Amino acid sequence: MKQSSMAVIGVIAVIVIVAIAALAFSGQKNNSGSVTTAGYTTVATTVARSAAKNTTGVANSTTPSNSVSQSNTTKKYNVMAGSSPTIGNYLESSNGFTLYLLNTDTPYRTSTCTGTCATYWPPYTFSGNLSALSVQTGINASAFGTITRTGGGTQLTYDGWPLYRFTGDSAAGQTNGNGLHAFGGVWYAVTVPKPTTS
Repeated sequence: MKQSSMAVIGVIAVIVIVAIAALAFSGQKNNSGSVTTAGYTTVATTVARSAAKNTTGVANSTTPSNSVSQSNTTKKYNVMAGSSPTIGNYLESSNGFTLYLLNTDTPYRTSTCTGTCATYWPPYTFSGNLSALSVQTGINASAFGTITRTGGGTQLTYDGWPLYRFTGDSAAGQTNGNGLHAFGGVWYAVTVPKPTTS
């Protein structure tokens, strides 16, 4: 009787040890705080969407649009200046979105950004007489003009260069298009001297 009780206790002890070992192995934490399962480390990660550019120079996560959302804020100017430590002072639209030029355009004459290009880089348009254009004090208002786009429509220019926005700028103050090689040319934020008022 005593031997059979000892045997039962022994069997129970072996079962408990095996169960504890199994639990310890399947839910063991390593030094990094990750849980090991069946000998493999599984780590919880947050995957950020890549901003890698494709051959069109557009972020892979960007959905093309003929207009850039500018609902962040309302400004009193049609054109104003932004500032960046790497770019310096540059032109912005009425709601703080960076304005770009394409180096393959012909100043005072034509825009080479049409079709798909204009979907990603919509022209910055201004309707009406240029005398009504509101420009932040300190930006040379006489440098602005307009061209008529192929197929119609009036595009604002600065020193003759047609101005564009970029759908890859999802918020005011971004300059994601600066230096991009896309649609046969290079895109640059349009730099200006520091304005005298904010």
